[in-house]
Amino acid sequence: MSALYFRGKIAYARRFAVPPPGAPELPPELASGIFVITPGFGLVPPEWPLTPERFRKIRRTPVDLAPAPTIAP
Repeated sequence: MSALYFRGKIAYARRFAVPPPGAPELPPELASGIFVITPGFGLVPPEWPLTPERFRKIRRTPVDLAPAPTIAP
């Protein structure tokens, strides 16, 4: 995966994001409605700084690659 790939994903998200209701009252980093899934931290805004300490935690967090069972509606 290249940085160009991720920049494209963020550009697409910024173009087509639908901010959540009440967005003007939210902090700027949450008002966009764009989040990145991170192991060990959950959903974070794309501007979230990736410090060496956070990177170590992400590396240590196990990720289950097995597909989750689906439940019929």
